[in-house]
Amino acid sequence: MTLLKDIRRLPKGVLLAVFAIAVYRAGWAAGDLFMAPFLKTIVSDYDKIGFYGGIAAFTAAMLTIPVGVLADHIRRPALIRFGLMLYPFAALGYFSAGMLQSVPLLICTVIIHGIAIPFVWTGSESYIRAESTDSTASMAFGLFDSGKFLFLIIAIVAALFIESVPLPFIFLPIIVTALLGASIAKNLPSRRQKNISVEKIWTQMKKHHNLLKEVGKDLLTFNSEMYVAMTLALFIRIVGALGTLFIPLYALEHNMSMRTIGLLMVLMHTPALFSFVFATLADKGEKIATIMSGIGIIGLCALGLFIWQDQTWAIFGFSLLMMTGLTLMSPSVYGVITNLSVKKFDGMNTALQNIVSRLGFSFAAVGIGLISENWGVQF
Repeated sequence: MTLLKDIRRLPKGVLLAVFAIAVYRAGWAAGDLFMAPFLKTIVSDYDKIGFYGGIAAFTAAMLTIPVGVLADHIRRPALIRFGLMLYPFAALGYFSAGMLQSVPLLICTVIIHGIAIPFVWTGSESYIRAESTDSTASMAFGLFDSGKFLFLIIAIVAALFIESVPLPFIFLPIIVTALLGASIAKNLPSRRQKNISVEKIWTQMKKHHNLLKEVGKDLLTFNSEMYVAMTLALFIRIVGALGTLFIPLYALEHNMSMRTIGLLMVLMHTPALFSFVFATLADKGEKIATIMSGIGIIGLCALGLFIWQDQTWAIFGFSLLMMTGLTLMSPSVYGVITNLSVKKFDGMNTALQNIVSRLGFSFAAVGIGLISENWGVQF
């Protein structure tokens, strides 16, 4: 009952944003599960898989600050809708690249994907951050993560039938769900913002032409707690790169079937269903405890995977626990960032957080890929 009361305390706009992103995420179900095996059908080397997997994140990082500037001056739902409208093009690109086995087409597609990412995620996260209060911030982001419930249901079906479906076809559902998500986002209220003219937007963008200088100014305004929180956000993305790209390849190297790998990835996403439960701990003042517990669990699981690398039970068990640790700490980290942010600059603060996270994912993907290619994926 207390949990339901906490959810009901959230603004309707936050609930609607969570639903819109959950619908969009449902289309990415199979794509998220099998992105690494899909890339391996086009390029076989681990370093190239890491490189192509990191291009989208790097592109997103380069655009995140400009999108953050826009998020502080125009209605954020418009940014979310624009990003979602790009995803059908990315879906068709992945499909075509897989069918034609085309590396140039794959590169173009991951760049389009990277352009869409900051509009959807910086837009939605800054919207939730702006519409939430200090007492509901962690719950809002916990529910945001738990919106993967719809994604998980679709993912289970995808895992069961993946061996009878050519991998490029897994991206086609994104066309439908992205358009549905954009339609839902059209109805998002934005009480704290009003649309301004194109001329004013352009003026604001020109004021931020020296983006590195602006980022530097913002970084200087952060206190030590914000620096720690941003570092933890970077850590979350590095672990995310490990789970998204390389644990499936780790399982492939141990001769697991595509169906088994799909079920492994579904299992790894299961903890996200309970993110809102962990968020209640964060909102009750247990942020430090949940963050430290999450880091400890992740570290022990990484060690366990290295020691028992040939055991199927270890791959399943430690992968599940690793993502549990990540889910445990995420609402607390993002809740701290929200509480330390100045509401007037929610867009820029969200952008700074995301640029750190995206660059972390990009460099982690490339770095882990190089290590896997030269010393083995078990490292």
